[in-house]
Amino acid sequence: MVTLDAPPPAYDESLPQIDLTLTADPSGKDVLITVKPPAAPTAAVLKKEKDEKEEKEELKAKRAPVDFVLTIDVSGSMAEEAPVPGKNESTGLSVLDVVKHAANTIITTMKPEDRIAIVSFTGTAKVVLPLTHTTEEGKSKALKEVEALTPLDSTNLWDGLKQSMNILTGAPPSSNPGSPGRAIASLAAAGSAIAAGIANLAVGTSLPRPQYGDSKHRLSSIFLLTDGLPNVEPPRGHIPMLKLYLESQPKDKTKFTINTFGFGYSLDSKLLNEIAKIGNGHFGFIPDSGMVGTNFVHAVANTYATYAEGLFVDIEVDDNKVAKGMEVLGSFEVNKASWGVQIPLGQLQYGQTRDIVVRLPKSLSKVPVTVSARCRPWDSDDEVKTTRVISDAHLPPSESATDPGLLYQNFRLDFVSAVHKEIASSGSNSRGGYVRQYPVPSNAATAFKDLESHIRAAFPGEKPADPSAASDALDLAEDISGQVLLGIAD
Repeated sequence: MVTLDAPPPAYDESLPQIDLTLTADPSGKDVLITVKPPAAPTAAVLKKEKDEKEEKEELKAKRAPVDFVLTIDVSGSMAEEAPVPGKNESTGLSVLDVVKHAANTIITTMKPEDRIAIVSFTGTAKVVLPLTHTTEEGKSKALKEVEALTPLDSTNLWDGLKQSMNILTGAPPSSNPGSPGRAIASLAAAGSAIAAGIANLAVGTSLPRPQYGDSKHRLSSIFLLTDGLPNVEPPRGHIPMLKLYLESQPKDKTKFTINTFGFGYSLDSKLLNEIAKIGNGHFGFIPDSGMVGTNFVHAVANTYATYAEGLFVDIEVDDNKVAKGMEVLGSFEVNKASWGVQIPLGQLQYGQTRDIVVRLPKSLSKVPVTVSARCRPWDSDDEVKTTRVISDAHLPPSESATDPGLLYQNFRLDFVSAVHKEIASSGSNSRGGYVRQYPVPSNAATAFKDLESHIRAAFPGEKPADPSAASDALDLAEDISGQVLLGIAD
């Protein structure tokens, strides 16, 4: 194994910047790029207590204040009973009931410096709660608004998404009924937040930092949940309209992420996945009520654990032909240029590496590669940047085995590509949405079975007890042979 820089034995929690390591295979054509953030937020002194013997300080890790916009489908189908794991079970809860419970869970985890907004959408979208600080009073108000949601009629997903983005960009609300009322409610909510802040200061309570009004140092995310296919289509289609909206806004206004969640099997999974991909978020498939909490909790935890936003990896070469022939494994959005490629990766979480494999048309012995990673930590005004160069001097001997970490990441990204290919191959229905093809094409299962076989051949033997590339790879093979093949079974 040869890497450009040997990784540190453990995370250095005092290091506020990102680390970057590069690893090549013996051929010099595959390069693993690993971006490594700090393990956890730095601790802050919350309060000091002095007793007769000593002064004690209470330390607690800081996280970014967040803005969540819950965008909830309240079409008529949300009144249907929510499926549960198993064939003979019934809870009597509707899909909307389960979603309400998940929304309530999110609200109760939030701190006073966080903010919540709620948008419901059916034939049109409605802002039922503007951005509101989640003080005890704010939480109570949000919980009441969630409880008041009731199923209505059609599914205008675009209007729900647009209203949600308007909240975070500060754009005027769309011309829907009730907009003046919502504006007044926004002013009232702002007044309540200011009053709460003044009351806190009056009793000597220190406000969290960054303070409530510091929008530059806040993280924002939209959580959009639906159980069906949109049946109100924007004139240009959802994806062109989303791209047009984002391009029309200043960059500092569109730093939010968009996470989509699809409940049940009557979904336009391709659309939901594309929306999340463009929004630097994630698409979560929820087959039954047992997975609602899991999907939401993971998405919320990832937002809370965010170290930086706007992570970009730039891969540069001097040879224009090599730049054109460069391939980034997986299904990343890639911006190509004459000098190489740029990969926007969205948010970077504490303690979670981001791993990319780039495949070159020529060996590193012919052309060195310069890699830069840059992002802006949530509590900083400035970007941090790290640059490394890898060349033939860093190549392992040609007869040596490929680094296990690089090998595992190759398989992982091949798996990601296979999943995205499956989603993209979904058939279209009469309403212009996308549905799963049944029966599943035989080559779909074959592709996953072949990948599993290649993984087990590369990592033979029993799975190691300790965490390693081998254990991760064999876990992936187990998931493919189990849940994945079951999920695409006829």
